[in-house]
Amino acid sequence: MHQIMNTNTVTKRAIFGLIAIMLISTLAACATINKQDCLQGNWQATGFKDGTAGRTTDRFPLHVKACAKHGVTANEPRYLTGYQAGVENYCQPQNGIKQGIQYHDYRGICPAELESAFLQQYLLGLQQARRQVLREHQHYDHKLHSARLRHPRLTAGEKKDDNSRRIYRLRNKLDSLKTDQFSIDRKINRWRRRV
Repeated sequence: MHQIMNTNTVTKRAIFGLIAIMLISTLAACATINKQDCLQGNWQATGFKDGTAGRTTDRFPLHVKACAKHGVTANEPRYLTGYQAGVENYCQPQNGIKQGIQYHDYRGICPAELESAFLQQYLLGLQQARRQVLREHQHYDHKLHSARLRHPRLTAGEKKDDNSRRIYRLRNKLDSLKTDQFSIDRKINRWRRRV
C-alpha cells in the first residue's frame, strides 16, 4: 500500500510539473518580442533574426501587437529589409543540411534562386536524420525485446515493477521515434517534388 501511495504521489507531482512547464511555455510563446527589444526599435535586427530562423513574415503582426502594449510602433520597411537579409542567410545550402538533420520545418521562404540548392541539402539532412531515427528505433526495439523476455523470470516485487516501468518507457520511446519517422517522411515527400 505504501508503494502505491508513493507511486501516486510521484505521478501527481510529475503531472503538476508538466502542467507548470506547459503554462510557462505558453506564456513565453505569447510575446514574440520582449519589451527591451520593442523600446530599442531595431526593426532591421528583428527582421534579420526572424529570417535567419526560417520564420515567415506572418510573425511581424505579432511583433506589432506585442510592442503596441509598450506604446511602440513597429517599422515594417526596416523589418522587411532585415528579414530579406536574414532569409538569404537562412537559405544557404550548408544551413539546409543542418535544418534537415534536426528535422526542422521548412516554410518555403527561400527565393527561387536559392531554394533548389537549399532544398537539395535539406533533403540530404532529412535522409540522414531518418537513418539515425531508424538506428535508434532498432536499438530501443532490441532493448524492449530483452526486457519482455526477462520480465516473466523476475520475482514479484521491486525488480518486476522496475522492469514494468522500463518496458513502459521503452514503448514510449519507440512511439516517439515512430512519430519522428512519420514527420521526416512527410517532409521528404513534400519537398522532394520541388527539387
